[in-house]
Amino acid sequence: GVYVTVEIDDLLFRAGAQWTPGDVLMGVVGTLIVMEFARRTSGLALPVLAGIFIVYCFVGPWMPGVLRHNGFGVQRFFTYIYSEYGIFGVTTQVSSSYIVLFVAFAAFLTLSRVGDYINDLCNALFGWTRGGPAKAAVASGALFGSISGSSVANVVASGMVTIPMMRKVGYDRATAAAIEATSSTGGQITPPVLGAGAFLMAEITGIPYAEIALAAVIPALLFYVGCWIHVDYHAIRLGLRGFNRSELPPLNRMLVMLYLFSPIVVLVWALVAGYSPFRA
Repeated sequence: GVYVTVEIDDLLFRAGAQWTPGDVLMGVVGTLIVMEFARRTSGLALPVLAGIFIVYCFVGPWMPGVLRHNGFGVQRFFTYIYSEYGIFGVTTQVSSSYIVLFVAFAAFLTLSRVGDYINDLCNALFGWTRGGPAKAAVASGALFGSISGSSVANVVASGMVTIPMMRKVGYDRATAAAIEATSSTGGQITPPVLGAGAFLMAEITGIPYAEIALAAVIPALLFYVGCWIHVDYHAIRLGLRGFNRSELPPLNRMLVMLYLFSPIVVLVWALVAGYSPFRA
């Protein structure tokens, strides 16, 4: 960061044309640092995958068929860190301007116990049906995903409730965890708060975020319908039942508390009305 700050004028002047030893050295160091950040926050899978693609950049001339390309020089590759698609480019800009706001929005709703309400509402609606807790997990995955845009946050918020409930009616550990993890994964594609990729799509393509969110409606619905059908057939095959209504939260009280969804309604209205994600 210090190097970019000190050298900014020269970096802009020679961008894509010339490189100094300092540019290349800082590019190598910066890339390694980011991969270490990824390892510490996301485990080994992401940096290993990134490492494979980095190697591919250099071995392209020796690859067969459609995998072949002319290859990158070391200097050219590692100075991409300074480009608009590099580490200090569009991704960081979008993360620091848009994504952080929606993460804070989801955290506020979670701490306001909206996540608990979503779990109770879904259990009241579907907990009594065949394989009820699993269907409640799918429904809560859709509802909580609409405010979090994060698969991990979705699991954390609802899994502590839904997995024990599924276990109680006869689901084995692996199946209960799989149903929760799968339904929560849809949080990445559930409008209006989509995953980070949607903000990058809007920034890079110039398509308004509201249009991208609208385009995600049908795929998201199909995803959850698929999860629901699987859960239902699984419950039929194993003869799994739901809870007695007396064991579930009272539906009347849950419906009275629907006002807790008002932040989502306002957010959707603002996006449809043409406000930017920042303003919305």
